[in-house]
Amino acid sequence: MRGNGMRRFTRRAALLGTAGLLAGCEGIGDTFDSIFGERKRPLPGERKPVLAIERPLGVDEGEGRPISLPSAEPISDWPQAGGTLDHSPGNPALGFPLAEVWRTSVGTGSAYRRRLVAPPIVAADTVYAMDAYGLVTALEAGSGRRRWELDTRPEKERDGALGGGCAFADGVLYVTTGMAEAMA
Repeated sequence: MRGNGMRRFTRRAALLGTAGLLAGCEGIGDTFDSIFGERKRPLPGERKPVLAIERPLGVDEGEGRPISLPSAEPISDWPQAGGTLDHSPGNPALGFPLAEVWRTSVGTGSAYRRRLVAPPIVAADTVYAMDAYGLVTALEAGSGRRRWELDTRPEKERDGALGGGCAFADGVLYVTTGMAEAMA
């Protein structure tokens, strides 16, 4: 028993020593150069940066094109993740000053074994949100008052499932879950 422990120690010491010697190989040449008075001389010529970070950014005047944006319009609905089907909500108007109107909990957030991945949506004056366990909550958009909740997990399932989300179209709320279920 004692011999095996000693062998393991010897192997580990040999591996660590070899790793230490190999790690120092790069700097050994520089050390000998400075000891013997020899220095590496840079190659002659003009040096040009190859990384973009070293080059200054500039505008190419010949490439500039005028742009036109549509007039800003208020958005009352955000019926799916990304706002619209093509993820292009246009030029949304934003009222100033911004202020928190209400705050409430919509269920369980992310943790080690579960993730909250579904962003909330807004449609028909209602905010719909899904928590990390698949609990869908409907809130009044103006006040944050809870309208209803729906647990989308199967009866025998205790844990949440990764994924899922909500979308709203034509007066119908569509919910998908990480348990491969779609509900309307």
